[in-house]
Amino acid sequence: MQTQAAKKRDCGSCSLCCKLLPVAALYKPQNEWCKHCVPGKGCASYRLRPKACRDFSCLWLTEDFLDDSWKPSNSKFVMMWEFEEKSLTIVTDPKLPNAWKAEPYYTALMALCEKHLAEDRLVMLMTGEKRYVLLPDGLTYVCTAADKFTWAVTKSETKTGPHYHVEFQAVADEKTAAAAPAPAEKLSFNMPN
Repeated sequence: MQTQAAKKRDCGSCSLCCKLLPVAALYKPQNEWCKHCVPGKGCASYRLRPKACRDFSCLWLTEDFLDDSWKPSNSKFVMMWEFEEKSLTIVTDPKLPNAWKAEPYYTALMALCEKHLAEDRLVMLMTGEKRYVLLPDGLTYVCTAADKFTWAVTKSETKTGPHYHVEFQAVADEKTAAAAPAPAEKLSFNMPN
């Protein structure tokens, strides 16, 4: 379903996803400019771009709650849904890994973190080859960007407020079973008041 934002927005001069995201069909690695991209102008082979590129839309294009300050060319990071929309993932430019900590982003992302935890969803951050989970008490390293995993969030009420427990489980496939390190198994924390 297209939102109003998706109907009225287009990439324009923004092409940050063409640098930060990998595209297997083009043998394009993460964090390198696509050979077809003209930064600031877009794809030089737009009509022939692969399905992965045609199907991708960053959150700024699709979500009404993000204003123009969240456009990747302004924020310096790309936000997308992953894991069947159970993770709002922030992909940072390794040259500007802390761009998400600037305002208005930091306060809004922390609020989204709390909201998503209550829904068994997470806010994640990928910078370089590392994947982190954003929690109310900070970032926690989970695994490499290529690792596959699932998680479950449980919440309990305590005298000091909500207590969350996040349990991760590595998912091995034929390619990663031997090589991939397991993600952190358990995270447990109290929601700050």
